[in-house]
Amino acid sequence: MQLFIEAYRYSRRNAYSNISPRQLFVLSMGRTPSEAENELMIHYLMQNRTSDIVADRASKMLDDIVSKHSSKVFVKYNDKKPNNVFSHIDYIKVRGIGCDWKIIPNSKSKAIDVGRQAVKTRIFRGNGYSDPICIDNSNNNSPLGDQIATRILATMNDEYMVSRIHTVSSLYREYEGRRDREIDSMLKSQFGEEE
Repeated sequence: MQLFIEAYRYSRRNAYSNISPRQLFVLSMGRTPSEAENELMIHYLMQNRTSDIVADRASKMLDDIVSKHSSKVFVKYNDKKPNNVFSHIDYIKVRGIGCDWKIIPNSKSKAIDVGRQAVKTRIFRGNGYSDPICIDNSNNNSPLGDQIATRILATMNDEYMVSRIHTVSSLYREYEGRRDREIDSMLKSQFGEEE
């Protein structure tokens, strides 16, 4: 079982690297599966692929956040086909309470088990955005989509975020109140001129 898990979870080459579901059934059950058992097993395996479930959930969550907070969250898409590593997103700009933010998915990250910093978070300085700010997740294997969503929500509520993340507080105080004209333009085009 350990060799099987290592082959599929960690992409290690061993005797189980290319085993079929039917062969796995024979090895684990000691008999050949019926056609119904084989078909059921294949459908179950296709339906329960962890990375696909995680990516689908994260995509839906991101869409919901963008839709619900359309006056604060702006996504810049590129021409790539949407996928589970969010490479179709160039960046996300967020209007926080005190500052504007830019969130960039790390193109080298995977959908799951990506480590603590799969997204880059930058603060608007008045003449562009800062270098990436070090913001670690509390655990080591947060999925990329979850990291994107949490960064969006945290930067939208940046006043609270700075009280919890010390690497952001001095930058926040320095650049508080500076606004990105691109976000202002997007707001005007979306809601019209304010009177």
